[in-house]
Amino acid sequence: MGSVKFSSLLSACIGAVLLLTTSCASKPSDAAPILMGRPQMTRAPLPADTAGTPLAAAVGPIVRQNSGKTGFRLIDRGEEAYSVRLALIEAAEETLDAQYYVWDDDATGTVLLERLMAAADRGVRVRLLIDDHLYGREDEKVAALTVHPNIEIRLYNQFGGDASQTVKRYWDLVTNFGVLNHRMHNKFMIGDNQVAIIGGRNVGDHYYGVDHHHVFRDLDVVTCGPVVAQASAGFDMYWNSDRARPVEWRFRDFLTGNDATKERHDLLEKVNEFIDHGFPFPTKMSLQRAVSLLRPTGNGFGPEPAPVFWCDAKLVVDSLEKGDKPGQEQGSTVAKEIERLAQSAESEIVLESAYLVPRSRSLALLEQKKNQGVTMRLLTNSIASTNQMTVYAFYQKARPQLLKSGVEVHEVNSNAASKATHSHYPDAHLGVHAKTLIIDRKTSFVGTFNLDPRSRRWNSETGVVIESAAFAEHLLERLSPDFEPENSWRVRLNENGTTVWEGVEDGKPVIYTNEPNATTGMKFKAWFFGILPIGDQV
Repeated sequence: MGSVKFSSLLSACIGAVLLLTTSCASKPSDAAPILMGRPQMTRAPLPADTAGTPLAAAVGPIVRQNSGKTGFRLIDRGEEAYSVRLALIEAAEETLDAQYYVWDDDATGTVLLERLMAAADRGVRVRLLIDDHLYGREDEKVAALTVHPNIEIRLYNQFGGDASQTVKRYWDLVTNFGVLNHRMHNKFMIGDNQVAIIGGRNVGDHYYGVDHHHVFRDLDVVTCGPVVAQASAGFDMYWNSDRARPVEWRFRDFLTGNDATKERHDLLEKVNEFIDHGFPFPTKMSLQRAVSLLRPTGNGFGPEPAPVFWCDAKLVVDSLEKGDKPGQEQGSTVAKEIERLAQSAESEIVLESAYLVPRSRSLALLEQKKNQGVTMRLLTNSIASTNQMTVYAFYQKARPQLLKSGVEVHEVNSNAASKATHSHYPDAHLGVHAKTLIIDRKTSFVGTFNLDPRSRRWNSETGVVIESAAFAEHLLERLSPDFEPENSWRVRLNENGTTVWEGVEDGKPVIYTNEPNATTGMKFKAWFFGILPIGDQV
């Protein structure tokens, strides 16, 4: 019994170290709400209530022409993904709802936050819900912005300390691990309940190709039609839950309009600094331009006209029950849907999962599908491309069995030829952050779910199931470069049972018997994390 308790405590301590990456200060955390008179429960407007907005005028006619169907446009490049978010913020007239796991304090995070403030200035009600785990901003500064009557910012599953209090947050996690280990991984942005962005991207330079060191290949969809109302309902469920607390609850002192003015001024100064340092994207957009980009009959965001697919679809969102008993898969709606989709496969499964740790149940399902003649192909991160070495450590341990199950495994080449498509900086390493699944070239899933224990058991997740052969073919076409030998390593077991990596470098085929581009430090970290009792936490 003692060893079991020690193992649990060790897992909690290690989990705390892995989860917390902030600096240290001291501030009271038992503050009462400081902004009074604001309703604690709010909801998205009905689409009919925003029928007179520019967004409704842009999407309404074609939505009505495709009654009962939802329209989807695939967003698979960083600049497009940034542009669609900026456009949605600039075009909204009544409401903006944003729900993210990460909202970084970098160029894209600062620019988009400043534009949310500008939207509030013109009368838009802004609700921003961020998970408190990787919340990277100074609480007091953000709380000051909530003095604005049109802005409310809530943090999901708050720690006892604010973002600057490493020790307090660490201790709170260790002593309250079962509750705080549950995190909100959902990602939405919704304008006027008319247009929504759903997918894997957080808000930060990594996700839009403008980080100098590490960028992600990722996927979103911009959508209009019935799924938008479903996304708003999912947002409201989390926004009005007991776990979503206003950021200003951490402060005793009443924040004033002067505080808000100062912080807004500081935001603008930071935006100008990023512009001066070469931020490559526009920091503002005219209403006319924004609406034109979002209109389903327009050209979209890329260099070529972007097709819009009208089809049956449904949004899946993990229920709040998942946080009641984390680790027990209670409320894992998305996990059950992913398993249902995989079970339904008759000919082909194609998967991109940034973080992949197949457990015995998943491996058994893959073995079953192999025996049924289903071809299976997947892409995940290599040791050199991952930003989560803890996850790679346990993927590495499961990889031989995964290869034996008949799956065609590819790992991202961090120096892929396709990096120029996804990064503004040639020296940045490329990784994959997408979470997408295509079944039999007719059903697609795009969302936040990784095939790892954390997505299945601990974090809340979301995604959209798209029933369209045309969309699936389009998605496969956009994913196909990821599997090319100059962009990813084909991982195999040779005749001796040894793992080898096959690819192309400088136009020539190469084969490695050790992880390509791996440093000694990377290998040590993968080994070290792999021996820790944290397999169910990654």
